[in-house]
Amino acid sequence: MTISVNVSPIQFRRSNMVNIVLNALSQSGLLGKHLELELTESLFLDHAADLERTLVELDKESVSFSIDDFGTGYSNLGYLKNSKIKTLKIDQSFIQKVQENSQDRAIVTAIIQMSRSLNMTTVAEGIECENTLEVIKNLGCDIGQGYLWSKPLLADEFQILINHKNKKPAIAGFEE
Repeated sequence: MTISVNVSPIQFRRSNMVNIVLNALSQSGLLGKHLELELTESLFLDHAADLERTLVELDKESVSFSIDDFGTGYSNLGYLKNSKIKTLKIDQSFIQKVQENSQDRAIVTAIIQMSRSLNMTTVAEGIECENTLEVIKNLGCDIGQGYLWSKPLLADEFQILINHKNKKPAIAGFEE
């Protein structure tokens, strides 16, 4: 199982992310390969050089990276080909209307196709019903996340969910 942690641009600017992450891994006993840092597109625009150094250092510890809310920023896609990013999380604003809005469906399709071409994984955020899940699966998305499986939970509640569902996490891949 992978633990995903959102990193805001403010957190990135205020601190030395490498030291913070390495300390957190050490204190928790979590291996880097089980940690994914979710970054926003704005980090690639505003802090490109610092971000790339941070990604390289944390990649040495097998930490993985995703771009959260992908598609909502106005960015140069060139950073995708040169970075350590392995996952694009498609913003829920596109997912929630994908059934009825052909433009949202076209954007989601393009993101999935681009991700595949770059050997990246796609996550559809904000899946709330079975109909949306079916559309997303048919478009070829790799993983789904949303209230269909669970609302956001505190750590204790998450442990209960995991124990109860017996290996069915709140974020689910489609190869069940």
